[in-house]
Amino acid sequence: MKDPGNKIAVLVAGPHRGGTSAAARALSLLGCDLPKTLMQASPENNETGFWESLPVMELNDEILASAGTVWD
Repeated sequence: MKDPGNKIAVLVAGPHRGGTSAAARALSLLGCDLPKTLMQASPENNETGFWESLPVMELNDEILASAGTVWD
């Protein structure tokens, strides 16, 4: 039985287009909760949607921008 007071965070980290969305989805099928702020589907990139947090992606972009670079 799960202890509602004992929470564990699972963070999937990896490079862009490196399988992070698929890994997050697989973890969700194994019982992990997905973020409540999922990235939206993109007709040109991923029509079925992403399984990653939009705020985490935005933070990543801010960190890269502060170093004078971008993901691509």
